Amino acid sequence: MLHGRMNSKKTWKKFAPEIAERTKRQVYIYDARNHGDSSWDDEMDLDILIDDLEEFMNDFDMEQAILIGHSMGGKTALAFALKKPEAVEKLIVEDMDTKDYPEFAKQAHLGKINILRESLTAIPANADEMTARKAVLNFLQEKLNRDPMQPKKSSIYGLEELPIKKEGNSYVWQANLDIVEDTFVKDAFNKKLSGVYNGKSLFLYGKESFFNV
Repeated sequence: MLHGRMNSKKTWKKFAPEIAERTKRQVYIYDARNHGDSSWDDEMDLDILIDDLEEFMNDFDMEQAILIGHSMGGKTALAFALKKPEAVEKLIVEDMDTKDYPEFAKQAHLGKINILRESLTAIPANADEMTARKAVLNFLQEKLNRDPMQPKKSSIYGLEELPIKKEGNSYVWQANLDIVEDTFVKDAFNKKLSGVYNGKSLFLYGKESFFNV
């Protein structure tokens, strides 16, 4: 299960156990580079994330897997399936399509990154983790839903899934926002896809999504 940009494996934390229980299969979730608990790196584009996914599968001796991906994770899963179709049993892509990232969506996400940076200023001095999370979440709910660039009812992190952590006396985002921002500026995920995947595929998107598949 692959998460989106500015998210982490926590996105799937509530879903993974239920999927494992219902399917009686092992379910794996991991943080993409520059996200969550994974290392930060100056290099990040679609090809690199495809290679990271292949390395992850090799590390766990997975010859084939069902891939579920949201947003960036969906694009990674889709591109991986086209490159190595024999390694993908089924494909589920949520809130992402096969076309290039539209310009208005890119600008909306660049604006969102600035709001994420600003949100840390809402944390009171000496706040414990729960207080900090609530302060950031309240800030994001107000700012994102007032921003005309964001989709209606813009998606907000859940309290437990909010990817922030304490470092020293302050809180930071568990995402390398500078590099993530750079991927939008450089269109690092707008790559012409090629190849054929004949396995079963499911594409999902919300009514207010940027991506009408």
